[in-house]
Amino acid sequence: MMIKALGKKPLINALSLGLALAVTSAHAADFPDDDIKFISPAAPGGGSDYLIRSLQPSLEKQFGVNIIPQYLSGCGGACSH
Repeated sequence: MMIKALGKKPLINALSLGLALAVTSAHAADFPDDDIKFISPAAPGGGSDYLIRSLQPSLEKQFGVNIIPQYLSGCGGACSH
């Protein structure tokens, strides 16, 4: 029989992996459940603003929530929120 040839450990590992993937995918189905803040480390009106505004409609359609641009100019790319 195949189980005897491989032993029980590979079977247990495969079942554990399957269970972990099932639990993870069920949990991830609820994300995102609130608006998403898209943080830019630059002031509005520049290249990053153009990029955010051009991505916003497709991201809102894909995730099903509002994308809210936030501009934190002066943080030099080290923004913390």
